[in-house]
Order: sequence, then structure tokens, then C-alpha cells
Amino acid sequence: MTMIGKELSQISDALENAWPKDKVIISKTESGITVDIKKDYSWLVGNVWDYISDEEMEINRQSIDYFYEVFGEKRISRIGERYGFDLDFKRERGEYLTRSDIELLFLGAADPRVEDIKELITDLKIQAEKKEKHLFLTAEKTNELAQKWLNLSPQEQMVQKQDKMDDLLNILTPFSKMEDIFLGDPPSTDSKSIFWLPKRKRLIRCLYELRNHERYQKFPDWITRMGKRIGSVQPEIGTVISHPEGYFGISHAVKKGGSAKLFLKPITETTENFHHGVIYRGTSTNILSMDGWQSMLDDIRQNIGAEGVISSFEETDKILNDPSFSFIDSPNDPLWFMGMSLGGGHAQRDFCLQAKRGIVHQTPRDMKLTTVNAVNVDEDTCREFAKIAKRYPGFLQIKQLTDTEDIVHFFGDHHLGIYSDLRDVKIDLYALEFLDKDEGLEVERLENKWPEPPEQPDSLIQGIWKFIQTLRGAHIRETRGFSHRVYHMDNRGPFGSRPVDAIFSFKDDPRRCWWEEKRQYFSFGDKKAFIQFMNEVEFPKYV
Repeated sequence: MTMIGKELSQISDALENAWPKDKVIISKTESGITVDIKKDYSWLVGNVWDYISDEEMEINRQSIDYFYEVFGEKRISRIGERYGFDLDFKRERGEYLTRSDIELLFLGAADPRVEDIKELITDLKIQAEKKEKHLFLTAEKTNELAQKWLNLSPQEQMVQKQDKMDDLLNILTPFSKMEDIFLGDPPSTDSKSIFWLPKRKRLIRCLYELRNHERYQKFPDWITRMGKRIGSVQPEIGTVISHPEGYFGISHAVKKGGSAKLFLKPITETTENFHHGVIYRGTSTNILSMDGWQSMLDDIRQNIGAEGVISSFEETDKILNDPSFSFIDSPNDPLWFMGMSLGGGHAQRDFCLQAKRGIVHQTPRDMKLTTVNAVNVDEDTCREFAKIAKRYPGFLQIKQLTDTEDIVHFFGDHHLGIYSDLRDVKIDLYALEFLDKDEGLEVERLENKWPEPPEQPDSLIQGIWKFIQTLRGAHIRETRGFSHRVYHMDNRGPFGSRPVDAIFSFKDDPRRCWWEEKRQYFSFGDKKAFIQFMNEVEFPKYV
């Protein structure tokens, strides 16, 4: 634990039981800092009494100056713009710090953005040349870190090894433990709230754990955290997201017709498994926004998820293929599409469209698709994709991850990849299921067959209740994180006892096709909307 980490932990502990408007005074000593909390009730009577003596102003400014020395003035100003507070104004007027101010500051500091990283690299280089120290670092440490970037041009300075980026993020986020960020009260990642701050707090916890917890350095935990937590919150452009092999920065966002996509641009060196990607949000249930209504309507179209992809195609296609949009460097850059729930359906359709573009322009681009508890697409699209895959000049891969207690992945006709030749597209199927070790079911599952789907409901009312239970349970939870239950993950796919078509197709299993049949009762629109669009769309050549 660094000295700064200890001091921030000390502040967090002192504020854990403080009131939001309590006055916070931070004083520096030879051995560290002291933190005093004082009750202040002047805010109850507004501006009737707001006199602050010169001595108090100076004490208040010293408290604010402490955080300037830790995080820097320019960065604190940016955090204030993002989170809605103004320490510069308070410092100028000599006003006191409150618990609420520090809570927002800590949240913002734990949410580093790409622009923060770029500024830090520039500052380190300048300060090293002047033999100065950077904020709380020593001059020697400043120079040591700066040497890693001295020979890079401004255009190249974000292309770094993962360990170098770790060094930068440790400076930007110098907390010793996650609890300190939330003043001792970290939010539950499974909780739901319509309010902005709890939603943002959950996002910051998820991002912090992605970077610092070993659990998220492997599949499927990383991918489920991305699909079920990160994608659903839709972080802002510039947000830094950890990957087991590097770091992404969110460079673009597209939201149209019920679909919402975030474009993940690598800010560290790319690898075979780490490259440009798009993450798709699931259904938005925000009934107060037009986007929420469009998203829910896209769920009950006969051609489920088609409108979201069709309406956003032009903008998406430009970002993925035109280097002038500053997302890709070349039309041959590999792409990765990932979506959960309705977003998984959007990801399948965009994946299919970009594969067709690859044939039109003979672009040998490697592409991967990963879905988590995703809805399916129509049969015509699946058959067309099988033809496309046979002619596609690059590598194609599909990964489907499902929770066997979920039923959302039964909606729609088939998952993309059915009817495809396994020589044309690599397909991996993963199932998460609850196993009772005491009854010996684990061995039976490993040696037997693909997990059985839930029992078919006896009535539509029972089906609706089961659907609601699924949405609140298996569909949104991070299954393997439930310590009180034992879950097993196994990839049977085309190499197991059942062929891939039998797993992707629901027609032969009434327990699976029942759900789509009932969804059709409430659906509307044209079942062939997407295949007609795909047959008519033109793919412009950008370079």
C-alpha cells in the first residue's frame, strides 16, 4: 500500500458514517494527514448566515489543495464537469469541503478516461525534462515512468504494453482497495435503481473489478461481466475498460431504433484475442425515454431486433470501415461483436452484414461474434449467413454462452451459425448449469448430453410468470459468482454428442419452441424485414 493509498483510506474511513453536508477538514502533518469532521447546519437556513472568516477560508483552501496535490487541478476540473461539482469555485470562495464533494471526487478519480491518460503521459515527459516531480510521485519515479514514453510521437503514445498502462492507471486511481472509493459502502453489482448516482457507482465498481480481480481475467467471467453489467449501463465515450490482454477506450456510441452500441478501441497493443470490438446493450426498460420504448418494441417484432440494426446500419458501417472516423486503422482490422439478450440479436445481424460486406469488397477481415443469453434471429438470415460464410475470405468465429435456467435465448428462430459448414465458421457453444454434486449429476452431465431446457409451462400465465422470474434471476445475474450454488461450464458445441444444428434449432423440442410461439402472439411487423434489407443494401467503399 502506497502512502497516498493509506491517506485516501484514512479519509474514507473517517467519512464512512458522516452526513452528506458535514464539513471535512484535512490537515497535513509530518507523519501524514489528519481528518476532522464537523457538523454544520447553516445549509438548513440557506443564505441567511453564510459568513466565513479569513482563517476558516484558509483552512478550507488547504483541505482542497490536498486533493489538487493528489489528482491535479486540471483533472479535478474535468471530474467536476463529469460528475457535477466545482472544487475550483469552492477554493476561490474559501468554502468548506463536504462528504458529498469527496464522494463524487473519489468516484470520478476511479473512473479514468482516455484523455486523462494522454494528459498524464504528456505531463510526465515535461516534468522529467525539467527534473520536477509529478503530483505525489518523487522526481526519481517521475523520470522512471517518463522514460517509457520519451521516444514516442503523440500519435503513438497510446499504443503501449499492458503493464505500462497499469502504471498509469495506478497513478490516476491511487486507492489501496475498492471500499475506499465508495467511502466504505460499495454498491451491489446486482442492485437495480433508476437513479443516476447508484447506476454510476455500480459501473465504477464493475470497471474496477475488471482491472483488479483475477476472476475477470478469463472467460466466461470477463465476457458475462461485460454483457450483463458494462453493456447495460452504457458508459460514456472515453471510458477505459480492462481486458485480460489489454485496455479498451470507448471511442464512439450509436443509439438508434432500440439498439445501443459502444465501439471499443484498443489503447494498448492488439493481440489475436484483443482488438477492435463493439458491445451491444440488451433491452432498455426505461419507460421515460423514447429509446426505451423503441428497445422494447424491437423485442416484440416478428423479426426480433431487426429495426435496431437497420436504422443504425449506415452510421455503424462507416465507423467499422472508414479510417477517417478514427476507430479502425485499416478495413482489414479484425472485429469482435458481443451482445447480451436483445443486444445479442443485434450483434448477430451486424456480424452477418459485415460478413456480406467482406464478400462484396473481398476484405479478408477476421471477425468474431460472442453472445450471452441472447435472442435469436430469423431462419432466412441464418440460411443466408451459411451461404456468406462459405464465400467469406477471412476467418469467422461464433461463441454462444447460455445459462440453462434462462429462457430468453429461446426467443426468435435460430442462433446465427445454424446450417453453416463447420469448415467455414468456427463455432463454440457454452452452457452454464447448476449441478448438484451430492447427487452425482456432474459426472453424468460431462459424459451425457447438452443440458435439458426448463419444463414447458402449462399455460400462458405460468409462462409469463416464468419469464419474469428469469429476467430477475438467471438472465441478469453473473451466474458463476454465486458462491452458494455450484455452476459448471462446458463447451460441447459441434464436438459433443449433439450436432450444432440440433442445439441451435428449437423446432424439434417443444420446451424450447413454445416460448417463441407465445411471443408471436404479441408481435407485429414483417418477418422478412431484415433479409429484405440485407439483400438490397449497398456497401460503399470508403478507402
